[in-house]
Amino acid sequence: MSETTIGYVISEAQSEPSKPEIVSSDHKSLIIKANLQGANEVNRNNRRYGKNVLQEAINTPYIQERLKSKTLYGEAGGYAL
Repeated sequence: MSETTIGYVISEAQSEPSKPEIVSSDHKSLIIKANLQGANEVNRNNRRYGKNVLQEAINTPYIQERLKSKTLYGEAGGYAL
């Protein structure tokens, strides 16, 4: 069986990021598990975000609504899945 690229994941982690793990997939969606940003770590942009800042951003109504409606999209790049 040959491997097929089905998507890419970009990570802002400065240290070696973990390879994304496919949790489930079907003809409509793909669910992956990956560390995209670490709290209190310098990222590739030489920025450091505390856990409270990242948690506050995730908890905004805008992000929560996108998560509930499964319409939260990011940019492509990084690992081939």
